[in-house]
Amino acid sequence: MTRILRPTTFQEAAFLLREEGPGARLLAGGTDALLRVRRGQPEPSAWVDLSGVQEGREIRPGHLGALVTFADLAEKAPFHALRMAASGMGSAQIRRRGTLGGNVVNASPAGDAIPPLFVVDARVRLLSASGEREVGLRDFFVGPGRTVAGPDEVLTCITWEHSDAAQSAFVRVGNRVHHVISKASLALWVNPCDDTWCEVRIALGAVAPTVIRVPDAERLLSGSTPDATRLESAALACAAAARPIDDIRSTAEYRREVCAALLQSAVGLLASFT
Repeated sequence: MTRILRPTTFQEAAFLLREEGPGARLLAGGTDALLRVRRGQPEPSAWVDLSGVQEGREIRPGHLGALVTFADLAEKAPFHALRMAASGMGSAQIRRRGTLGGNVVNASPAGDAIPPLFVVDARVRLLSASGEREVGLRDFFVGPGRTVAGPDEVLTCITWEHSDAAQSAFVRVGNRVHHVISKASLALWVNPCDDTWCEVRIALGAVAPTVIRVPDAERLLSGSTPDATRLESAALACAAAARPIDDIRSTAEYRREVCAALLQSAVGLLASFT
């Protein structure tokens, strides 16, 4: 029978993971745990339940605790793209239970919280019984469902260099507005300077084995005035960068084509915010 262990700190959780070995798994919001069991995945030897940990619930510019829920992020996330992603994630019940750290360590290419974190160049902090380390988010993901985190490491927080001047947006497509996994998503981050965009960052979700940045599109738009010609070229670069697959939710062809439209939509949203 699977045991449930309830630490009160991240450090205690890390020690429990080391003591229990690779058969133990962390449990935060638990929104995916039952689904995994129903799909036939083996139950862990022990759940290390983080619900009693009071750390990791901070929300402030440049710092988010791993146990922050999507309901809280939808209201208080320090930048617009993440608020938008959080507000459209699942049902109200899922948003109240699901955590940012859980969404990140699940490492789904369609995880809606991940593209907004990519465009702010976020870093994750990992704690184990032997110490702590930081990893850039773009280096954290290895493939679908896989990260560089060790079996005894706990993700405690996510940090980035916050800018009050930066503007951001998040857009996605799915079969419905809510309660559905994204077919494709895009996060846009812009650092404006007078009439130009000094720096632009773009991330695509659900169109490659991991979330990806689009450097060709970013170069086209950075240091420029975002006119129609540049936007069209950048949109085509987004489509070209996508490496989607056919699956039950969509075709690869549709996902690739919609990436161009998503950039145009995100740019339109930025204009509406100002």
